[in-house]
Amino acid sequence: MPLIAKVLIDSNSNKSFKQIFDYKIAENLLGQVFIGNLVSVNFGIKPCRGFVIDIYKISSDEIQALDYELKEIKSILRNNLFSENFLKLFSWVSEFYISDLLTSLKGILPTGLLEKHEEKIKLLINKEITKLSPLEMQVVELLKKSHSKSLSLNFIKSKTKIKSLSRIIKNLENKNIIEKISIEKKKRKSLKEAIKAIETNPKQIINLSPKQSEIFEKLKQAYINKIESTFLIRGVTGSGKTEIYFKLIEEVLEQGKQVIFLLPEISLSIQLLERMKKYFPQEKILLWHSNLADSERINSWEECIKDQPLIILGARSAIFAPLPNLGLIIIDEEHDSSYKSSKAPFYDARVIAEKRSQIDSAMLVYGSATPSVANYHKALENNSLLTLEERFHKNPLPLVKIIDMRQELQEGNRSIFSRELRKEIQGCINRREQVILLLNRRGYSNYVFCRDCGFTFFCEQCSVALIYHLDGNIMICHHCAKIYELTEYCPECKSKRIKGSGFGTQKLEEEVKRNFADTEVIRLDRDVSSRRYGMKEVWDKLTDSSSQSKAQILIGTQLVAKGIDLRRVTLVGVLQAESGLYIPDYSAGERTFQLLTQAAGRSGRSDLKGKVIFQTYAPDNNIIKLASKHDYLGFYKNEIKERKKHFYPPFSKLAKIVLSSEDEDSAQKEITLVFDYIKENLDKEVIILGPAPCPIKKLQNFYRWHILLKSSDLEFFKILESLQIKLKIKSRLFVDIMPLNFS
Repeated sequence: MPLIAKVLIDSNSNKSFKQIFDYKIAENLLGQVFIGNLVSVNFGIKPCRGFVIDIYKISSDEIQALDYELKEIKSILRNNLFSENFLKLFSWVSEFYISDLLTSLKGILPTGLLEKHEEKIKLLINKEITKLSPLEMQVVELLKKSHSKSLSLNFIKSKTKIKSLSRIIKNLENKNIIEKISIEKKKRKSLKEAIKAIETNPKQIINLSPKQSEIFEKLKQAYINKIESTFLIRGVTGSGKTEIYFKLIEEVLEQGKQVIFLLPEISLSIQLLERMKKYFPQEKILLWHSNLADSERINSWEECIKDQPLIILGARSAIFAPLPNLGLIIIDEEHDSSYKSSKAPFYDARVIAEKRSQIDSAMLVYGSATPSVANYHKALENNSLLTLEERFHKNPLPLVKIIDMRQELQEGNRSIFSRELRKEIQGCINRREQVILLLNRRGYSNYVFCRDCGFTFFCEQCSVALIYHLDGNIMICHHCAKIYELTEYCPECKSKRIKGSGFGTQKLEEEVKRNFADTEVIRLDRDVSSRRYGMKEVWDKLTDSSSQSKAQILIGTQLVAKGIDLRRVTLVGVLQAESGLYIPDYSAGERTFQLLTQAAGRSGRSDLKGKVIFQTYAPDNNIIKLASKHDYLGFYKNEIKERKKHFYPPFSKLAKIVLSSEDEDSAQKEITLVFDYIKENLDKEVIILGPAPCPIKKLQNFYRWHILLKSSDLEFFKILESLQIKLKIKSRLFVDIMPLNFS
């Protein structure tokens, strides 16, 4: 019986929801076409490529009964791009996040991976050719001069500048003067950053405490017997969760399986990789994150599909590593909002990990000192919670002191530093220890204004104030990244009295250097970590053996609170500890508690005692008080009551609809259409909040309105898939399933 392949067409011009078409597998390709292949086909009259997503048999009678002619697959461009299980995952992602399959799939495939073959134009005859138009002759003459008598389409475009080149090429094809051929590109060299070479150092033994061993044995037995597939380890900071992860990885690798280890930030992979190499010197470890070069991502992808025991270590996107024999997924610091993408289709790596573990029959282990409220609630209900209440060496959690900055002001201290924090920093410097100072705001000043007329500098494209950056003496919008020069005069009143207000990490760095000249100051924020080797430079400074006798102060944003393990840190200072509490978001309190608790946990992780200082103008706030006591259970008890009272996750499912347009009136009118449509099509109880302008109303020149939906399940949200088509909306429309913020 003839074989038919369902092919997902890779065509930007195909705007319809129908992207999958049937193609006959030609006799010369039988036994070569599989799910996951990239193939060459004709789509209409144009050559195109597509992904094989299914293969089935059909009878000759059924073929003859079709009212159209089945085209054949022309050639195979790439074998084994992904497995059947990987396709199942992406089909689910596409449906769950209301994104078409092609967009979802191409969003994760490395740029250039599909370009293993390039299309070229080849000259078929060498004799003199007559009766050609001047433009056709121009193409033929160019091909004649080529050594191989073949050139890429892009090269011909660049040399001829013919606007109607596709028509000219088609005419020459019809005259049998040229043909299109597919040429394999030269193989790329393997890069060290993508694949860490296997080392020959002796393997370090993983020693567990009795409590760690107890948790590991539960996980091991569940893995062997496939009793339970998902667990949450809540372990206080420094309790040794990583050692349990490593022991479990060891077990999984011995069985020939593969591991994905997720971290919330790229920056953390450098530190963890060094530790991992000591315990797994003979294993292949692949880094997987957005800062890799295209060629490095391609090499990592190709290594994954070889079906070999290996460890994938990376940030959010590593959940999509195309491993065919996955045995274990670990998500460390699972509470972190970085696991949720801020761009369409707004996927959450934690949600996808849960689905992937089911499809691949793999174990999923979450870990955090401050688990997300939703995940902790689920673990309690499923009896899958494992707890470590003490630090690894039984050294105590650091003492936390709350400093009331209102009182500091009343007593004449106008410095960034409270008197106690200044004293403690100096003590650390005298003892040659390390200090971490956290201020969760980048830049030098929070905003820039005129002291005479009050004019404030706002971004032209976004409805947000510009942040002053000392480097380059510029103002930057932290939402669209547009850069502005700092003007000498006020645009309104021409006054020269321009001043920045508030302070960010750059100003903090300046103040630290001015107040503590005897120490090395290192800054870590997004401005630093976004540089390709920025985090490595920071880490080398902090851990280099020559630095052991130096006093060092690490200052930064929330990055410094994420999993950094430095033995010499004995003091952590948090400035403006209340700053995250006043965001219009149901999870603002949760994120603030997590940030403060995690930051405090960086102190006193060795035999040296640790101390933490929270500087705040809201010392009586309950969130700050609970964080100062490392009291997660107290926080959870209060928070879960509030969530239930106001019908927020885990008691509800959320969907956020954002509509944006360059025309403000259009955005407002069309969001009303969306609201009316949803209200008319309710088939169960759904709470609708809005429509209303987004907190950041204008972003990159687009005016934004949103609607928030709350429901007991996600079934209702399926009607959102067809919103844009049914309502013929011209504005941009995005649907964010289970949003984490409302900005």
